[in-house]
Amino acid sequence: MYYRLKDEYALRGWKGLPYAIGNYLLHDTSGKTGFLHYSASGKPYFFNEEQFETVRKFDGVTPIDDNSLSQLQKDLIQNALTREIIDVSETPLPELTEFQKYIYYPAIYVREVVWSITGKCNYRCRHCILSAPDGIHPEAGFDDCRRIADQLVECGIRTVTLTGGEPLVRKDFLRVAEMLTERDIAITMIMTNGRLITPEILDGLEKLGQFPKFQISFDGIGHHDSMRGIKGAEEAALSAMRLLVSRHYAVTSSMCIDRESAGSIRDTVNLLAEIGIDSVGVTIPQKLGAWEKVGNDRVLSFDESMEIFLEYIPRFFEDGMPLSVNLGGVFNCNKGGTDYNIPYVRKFDTDEELQKHLICTSARYILYISAECRLMPCLGYSTTEYADEFQNILEIPLKEALSRSRANDIMMCRMKEYFARNEKCRTCEKRLKCAGGCRVNAMVGGKDNLSIDEDTCRFHLGGYEDRIKETAHNAIIRAGLKENIIGMIPRAVPGEG
Repeated sequence: MYYRLKDEYALRGWKGLPYAIGNYLLHDTSGKTGFLHYSASGKPYFFNEEQFETVRKFDGVTPIDDNSLSQLQKDLIQNALTREIIDVSETPLPELTEFQKYIYYPAIYVREVVWSITGKCNYRCRHCILSAPDGIHPEAGFDDCRRIADQLVECGIRTVTLTGGEPLVRKDFLRVAEMLTERDIAITMIMTNGRLITPEILDGLEKLGQFPKFQISFDGIGHHDSMRGIKGAEEAALSAMRLLVSRHYAVTSSMCIDRESAGSIRDTVNLLAEIGIDSVGVTIPQKLGAWEKVGNDRVLSFDESMEIFLEYIPRFFEDGMPLSVNLGGVFNCNKGGTDYNIPYVRKFDTDEELQKHLICTSARYILYISAECRLMPCLGYSTTEYADEFQNILEIPLKEALSRSRANDIMMCRMKEYFARNEKCRTCEKRLKCAGGCRVNAMVGGKDNLSIDEDTCRFHLGGYEDRIKETAHNAIIRAGLKENIIGMIPRAVPGEG
C-alpha cells in the first residue's frame, strides 16, 4: 500500500522535538498573489524516532507492506487514517510538495507570536498597559519588521497576532501584511480599537489571502468614549464591528470595566450579540501602565469585580447565552450552551504532578515581541521594571533567544521553582487547584514573576469557586437547562522535560 500526507500536512522538526507532522491550512491565492499560502493550524503531532520511521514513508511513493508492520505501526497508520491526515492507495500517489518535505528548525517549538508592530496609538486609553498615549514605545522600521519575519520563518513560526499600540496606525500596515504573506506567515488576529478599519484595509488583506479574526475593544454602552479618552470611540468601534461582520470576518471583543461602567455588562453583551460578535472577554484593567495613575473612585477591587460577575452570571443564562463570554478568567461559557468552566480552578492529583507543571503554559507556546523588538513571555512584562532584561532579537537571533534568554527562563519555569520561593503556597490547602495564578498580576507593585498573585489567593481562599458554581447552577435550573461543567489543564509538550 502507498500512503501520502494530505496537502495540508508537512513533515517538521524542532530543537528537542525533531519528529513531527505539522498541520497547515492551505489557501490557494494564486489568482491574486501568484503563490500558495500555508498557515499553521493547531499544535503539531509529535512522534518518537521509531514512530517517525513509519511517518517518513507517508510520501506517496514508498510502498509499505502492511503484513510486515508491528502492531504499533499498524495503530499509527490507522490513527492517521482516522484523523484524515493521510491518503491511501494500492498504487503510487503524487510525491510530496516541497513544502511538505521534512524541515528541521534550529529552535524550540513555539506555536504563535503576538507582535506589537508599533507602540504608537491614536487613542488615549485610561487603562493602557503600555502607556501608549505617552509615546514611550517606538515603532520598528519596515526593514526591522522584515528581519523579524525572516527569523520567525527560520524558527518555524507561521502564525502571528498583530497588536500595538494600535497596529493600524502604521502607514505601511498593508505592506507589512504583504511581507508576512510572502513568507507564508498567517495573521491569525488583529487587536485594534477599530477606528482605522476601512473597506480598503479589508480589501488589501483579502487580496493577500489573509482573513484574520479581529479583536475590537469596547468598554460598555455609554462608557467607551470615557475609557478610551477619545470622543466618538464608541460609534467607531460599533461601526467597525458591523463592517467586519458584514464582510464575514470572525470578531471578538474585549471589555474593560470600572466602577462607572460595571452596570452596563448585560446591555453591552446583548448588543454585541445582536451585531454578530462571536465572544467577549470582560475584565478589570491590570494595575500597570496608565491605569496605575487612575484614581480609586473608578478602580474596582478584585472582590468588587467578583460581585459584579456573580450578579451578571444569572442574566447571561436568562438571556439565552447570546455569545461566548469570559468574565475575568473566573467564568467562561460558550454561546448557546451551559458548558461553562472556571479557568482559575485547576485540578492536579498530586504535588509531584503540580511541581512539574509549567508556571505559565501560555508563555511556553505563545510569545510576545514588543515594539522595541524584545522577546517576552507576554505583553504584560513590557510595562514592568524588568522589561530591559529581555533580549532584543535584532541583536540576539530569535533561534538563540528561544533557548537562552530571560524569556526562556520564564517559558520553561516549573511550579517547583515557584514553591521553593513561596512557603505560603507550598503549604496551602488550595494549591492543587490554584497553580499560582497569573505571573503578570503577581508583578504588580514592583514584585518579580515568582511572587504571589494575590487576586488568585482571594479567589480560592474567599470561596468564590463554590459561589460561582452555586450561582450558575441555580440560574441554569431556573432556565430549564442542563448543567455541564467542563475543565482542561494545558500540558507541556512531551519530551521537553
